[in-house]
Amino acid sequence: MENNINNKLSETKIQDKVKEWFMPFILLIREWKKIDISKYREVEPDIDLFLTDIITEIADFSWYQTKEDIIKNDFILDEKAKKALKILNETINTSNIVENTIKDKKQEEIEIIWFEELAERIWDLYYDALSFFLEELADNVKNWEIKELLKQASKDIEQAWEICKIPTQKFLEEIEKSWKQIEYKHTNEVKWLSVDKKELAKIIWNLEESKLKEFLEKLSEKIKKDWEADRNRWREKLANNLFNCAKKLKQASIV
Repeated sequence: MENNINNKLSETKIQDKVKEWFMPFILLIREWKKIDISKYREVEPDIDLFLTDIITEIADFSWYQTKEDIIKNDFILDEKAKKALKILNETINTSNIVENTIKDKKQEEIEIIWFEELAERIWDLYYDALSFFLEELADNVKNWEIKELLKQASKDIEQAWEICKIPTQKFLEEIEKSWKQIEYKHTNEVKWLSVDKKELAKIIWNLEESKLKEFLEKLSEKIKKDWEADRNRWREKLANNLFNCAKKLKQASIV
């Protein structure tokens, strides 16, 4: 971590403060609430001394936002906070808000974990919801080869849904009738995210192409595991659709 203003706190104390405020700030950001630094000075007089560090930590935690994005979208800064961050341009709409960062090995590892977790959550969508997500992703991707492969993958999952739709609906009806408190694995929206499928698709296609391909590879791996499970249960038609979808996503990750 680095501290951009006069060191009145030790490095250990700065790290302790970052740990203390990191999760409260993350929860506010997930609720789409802006963090007005001026309102925190009364309870945390030293906040300017670790503001740079906590924004850096939030950026490291995020797999799609830079420090510039977080400052612009998630924080309200008064003059003292701007000075602490060495922000000279008060519009906060310039790429010079903070230095451009080179992603080191630690950041790459964080991104890999995020892609794996995100792929897991997206794979938990009902097949019709997943088909919609892949179609949205295809509509926005600029690379035409990836676009066509995503459209084909979307159709494969749509066919899988046609096989599963009636049994799934019957299962959910039985749960509703029984009044059992069962948390079903599959969902219509991605779990624990404050954006819907359409917005999430936009976020993902805005990734640089190498990161998009990395995500598609992780999703392909998740689907392949279910293909193997369904094949072993002799669900041949369903397994074929899952195999074809996983294959298209894998191809899209290496074009």
